[in-house]
Amino acid sequence: MSGSVSFRIEGTNRLEARLTKFPAGVQSRIGVAISEQIELLKGAALDRMTELFRNAGGKMRDALKTAVVDSGESVSGTLSASGLPYLAIQEYGGVTSPHDIFPVNAAVLAFFGQGSAQFLPGGDATGPLVFAKAVHHPGSVMPERSYLRYALATRRSAIRAAVLGAVQDEARQTP
Repeated sequence: MSGSVSFRIEGTNRLEARLTKFPAGVQSRIGVAISEQIELLKGAALDRMTELFRNAGGKMRDALKTAVVDSGESVSGTLSASGLPYLAIQEYGGVTSPHDIFPVNAAVLAFFGQGSAQFLPGGDATGPLVFAKAVHHPGSVMPERSYLRYALATRRSAIRAAVLGAVQDEARQTP
């Protein structure tokens, strides 16, 4: 499964055909609108990540990338999440296979044994630690926790309105 998810607004053929009646300024206004909207979409995805994941900082936030491409004939905006192996399974859900976990930066793994951790109000844990050279993970079923598709669903109307507004603004400026 790929670790990348991208969105692109499709179905613009009819709109593009209608836009040929307007001067080149409409392309520029649409580009500005899409640039603004793709950043707002990224913000919505970041907000959703914060809701869903306790530690949604750093690497997850940095994995979100935006791009706007103006080909001269069309403008497209993309929001993608890539570079981390768990991004796709969080977005879509899925099943992980049984696997062994080995220490990477230490000689042993350290963790609280099952049922032995007590968490204090500040998030600190107390209780006996368990040390192991390896742990066999039985695999798990991950629920879908969409942050990209959710953000697109919540922003879809605003994106459409912004692009339509750009076209209408240019139409008002055209004699």
